[in-house]
Amino acid sequence: MNIEKNLIRGEIVKRYNSLLMDVRLDGGKIITAFCSSLKIGNICVAGNYVYLKKQPRLRIVQHEIEFIETKDGLILVNPTYKRQLFLEAFEQGMVSELRDFSACREFSSGEALSFADFELMNKNHEKCVVFIENVYGKLGGYSAFPEGINFFEIEMFENLARLRKKGYRTIVFMIVPREDCAEAKFSWGLDPVAAAKIFDEAKNGLEFICYGCNVGTNNVTINRSMNILY
Repeated sequence: MNIEKNLIRGEIVKRYNSLLMDVRLDGGKIITAFCSSLKIGNICVAGNYVYLKKQPRLRIVQHEIEFIETKDGLILVNPTYKRQLFLEAFEQGMVSELRDFSACREFSSGEALSFADFELMNKNHEKCVVFIENVYGKLGGYSAFPEGINFFEIEMFENLARLRKKGYRTIVFMIVPREDCAEAKFSWGLDPVAAAKIFDEAKNGLEFICYGCNVGTNNVTINRSMNILY
């Protein structure tokens, strides 16, 4: 997946909340930047560098963060690319767990199942619904989850449970958009409430798959399956 080439580099000066922060550009100017991910608090700290995309002038905050650079490397933090990353990997046959499925349809915002991302179908007309989640957390050398849960995700789990009763296969496809983690780890310590909910859903048939990425400022691709440790 190609990323816009004309990115602007800067250094985080101050973070106001999960979405807004002050960034000092290379020339010294300080601007306000926006990040569309709510789950990057532990990496969105003063001193880390970011790569920004400038948005149309009609926006109040004109700069959006695409990447954060930590001492361990680049992290793609713009979650809007997740569907494209999955679709590229699926079409290239990289997702071994889903190779039985040949048809892939993206859900639109007006559909009843708009909480999910894709519906897959195999030659026997068996269906699979995929919800995609970016995972940014890290504990030791592991990509760690869950980092939290919101109302919409709770509703999504309930809808997926209903689909399983109808014979659907349901999957949470986790994308780790960084290169410094070899495996993923389920953690009770990050958010015990979210962990308890996800643990129950997994016992009731919800599947979790995790894949890592090659990450560069001009190109990001899903490139490897990551073992999940429980």
